[in-house]
Amino acid sequence: MKRILLLMCTLPLMFCSCEDTDDEVVSGGKTKMDYSAIAKEVFDIIEKNYRITDGTHKGLMQENAPKKSNDPACSFIWPYDWYMSAVTLMDDLGYDVNYVYGVENYQRYWQPDGNGIHYFTGVEYKTPGYSSGTVGEVNSGNKTGDRYYDDNAWVAINLVDAYEKTKDEKYLQQAKATIDFIYTGLDDELGGGVWWNEARRDPTNGKKYKPICTNGPFTVALLKYYKACPDGMKDESILGTATSVYNWMTDVLQDKDYLYWGDIQDNGTINKAKDPAITGMVMQCGVLLYELTGDRMYLDNAILSADASFNHFVVYGDGVLLFPGEFTGSNIKLFRAYLALAPYYSRAKQYINAYTSYVTWVYKNKRTAEGFFYQNIQGDANNPGNISYLINQSVYLEAFASIALYQRDGKIRN
Repeated sequence: MKRILLLMCTLPLMFCSCEDTDDEVVSGGKTKMDYSAIAKEVFDIIEKNYRITDGTHKGLMQENAPKKSNDPACSFIWPYDWYMSAVTLMDDLGYDVNYVYGVENYQRYWQPDGNGIHYFTGVEYKTPGYSSGTVGEVNSGNKTGDRYYDDNAWVAINLVDAYEKTKDEKYLQQAKATIDFIYTGLDDELGGGVWWNEARRDPTNGKKYKPICTNGPFTVALLKYYKACPDGMKDESILGTATSVYNWMTDVLQDKDYLYWGDIQDNGTINKAKDPAITGMVMQCGVLLYELTGDRMYLDNAILSADASFNHFVVYGDGVLLFPGEFTGSNIKLFRAYLALAPYYSRAKQYINAYTSYVTWVYKNKRTAEGFFYQNIQGDANNPGNISYLINQSVYLEAFASIALYQRDGKIRN
């Protein structure tokens, strides 16, 4: 495959409108792809295969479908986060997806003061926050899994969305409680930023680090919370913290090509791996900061990252522009950043069209007979990758729901 190195203006034939790229020929004419209907189809497949319908964990989701022998009784909170991000958009489309029930299920992962023991350290929890698993799922008794700051950031984002959709203040209050927990991982070591998890160490390899996968969504959560708070209730320190963490990411983890590295370890070593989601998260922060402050600097940086990310990550193969990646979910976060940027940068619409064509191609060519999307989009039926993982199906639900909303409204929630 040949990597796309040319500027967009030199590739006019590769980029056309969604109306051109995403139509199918029917009876000699063209019919527009119904992305809302595709999203509903994907939603129904996920509900049928992953929803737990009885027992203690009724209403939650499985980690894999079919369930694997070493799976917990229900999914960890990270896959549930990603699924709920997509369900939020399905509710925006007007589908009956039992949205409020889904949001309420977050509380089954909540660990209040003194009601949890850290599985890896044995230390009692002191600050409320969301655990990686429900109580009793990682070990016996009231022990539970580690509490990850990135998990909690995604929950906070979804809780702010729930407040905006329902106007129920309890969701805004719960988002603030979740943000307060993440603050316990914020310090001045390594110049600032939040650690990955409460123990500050990855129990699988012993490394201690501060990644963008935590600091990006944390900054988005802060900005969305600040934006959602009614006038007279806005805490300016929230905006100040968001600005500080954003500046830390750009100062410490942004490369000269305007893309971002993954993390910085406690010894100062930078993990220079680059991933679409990492850059996409910081881009979304920049757009939100521009909208809240009016400072063009944030928008300009997001624009530079948008152009750089497309030229770096997108490749041409199998007759289509591809968004490959080791982790399927990486691309949806970059796509959401393009959508956030579109009202302010016309070229972002070309990137949106390219991604739309890509996921349409995946929908037509890279699914099992049961409708499961391949994880390995460059593979085939003999090598589809991990199709059973909830996240690897949820990201396509989020993609098609996002496209449907963008085509209907010209924007989606940021």
